[in-house]
Amino acid sequence: MRPIGVGHGVADPDRGAVDPEMLRLQLHDETIRCRKERRPPRRTPNPYRLNAAWDGLAEGDRKLYFYNLPAKSEVRIYTISGDIIAEFEHDANDYNGDIDWFQNYSDDPRVMAGGEHAWDLQSSANQILTTGLYLYSVKDIASGEVQTGKIVIIK
Repeated sequence: MRPIGVGHGVADPDRGAVDPEMLRLQLHDETIRCRKERRPPRRTPNPYRLNAAWDGLAEGDRKLYFYNLPAKSEVRIYTISGDIIAEFEHDANDYNGDIDWFQNYSDDPRVMAGGEHAWDLQSSANQILTTGLYLYSVKDIASGEVQTGKIVIIK
């Protein structure tokens, strides 16, 4: 049976699980389409659930994808009280996956769609985040436009 799209993932009815390769292809297609249509930045999975099928075994092997990012952008993640806990710059021209998950589970050469960026769910001080609601902002460096959203982490 062919996998079918479910929310932000792709479920394989025969295995009852999310197929990481199909998820990667879906993210790539979505990024290309959204760039053409100028859709707002998103993140997946949301909510993030611990021990998901695409995660590694160690805490540093976890990842959450931001996609539909502007070619050059700044991403900040905040606590609900507004404290910045993590931030990174995205450059679609040279991003190739800079978190441990890619080093441990991905083959080289990696090819990214250009509008996606993985985050390892760790603060800038390398602390693992706890269960809760977090906020994020994405600033398009070229236009200065800022978009915001929410991330839910369930452990």
